[in-house]
Amino acid sequence: QRLVPFNSAVHVRMNPETASFQFERHALHNAPVEHLRLFLEHYQPLHPYGQSGVWKYNINKSVRLTDITPLPQLRETEYFQDFMTFMPAQYELNHMLGSQGDPVGILGLHRKKGERNFSDREREIMDYILPHLSRAVHNLSLLEAVTDAYGIGIVEVGADRTMRPINDEAKRVLSISRGA
Repeated sequence: QRLVPFNSAVHVRMNPETASFQFERHALHNAPVEHLRLFLEHYQPLHPYGQSGVWKYNINKSVRLTDITPLPQLRETEYFQDFMTFMPAQYELNHMLGSQGDPVGILGLHRKKGERNFSDREREIMDYILPHLSRAVHNLSLLEAVTDAYGIGIVEVGADRTMRPINDEAKRVLSISRGA
């Protein structure tokens, strides 16, 4: 966030077999989960990034929403008037994450009205980071598939020694151990 400042961010994983977004295991920064649920349930088909199909040809590349739809036109859309003002956001930098030929998720960075749009330099910075981020998300998805298939729990241990379950098996085991 120091290299590319933003107010909020959303990462949603994609199922490569169905090409659909998965609400589970999403990541949000400074954005309520209700906004993500509303986006996935209603506004996703109205999003210019998805409507234009530009994401299909820009895997691991940054695309400003205003590069697809100029701001004056964007302000006239239902997506902007109903959803972006509700968030609140005026500028988006969108990224379709892909690894080994599979789409693995989407990442959106947002800035509020009154702030500047994302610059070309900030797009370049993100374009250097995206392949590595995509590979990490892909590897995590593969690890989760293996651990789920074999009933292996994954637990994240924080610096303060608190344990946070990462998958369902870890949640189950931790709930049993806490109840005992």
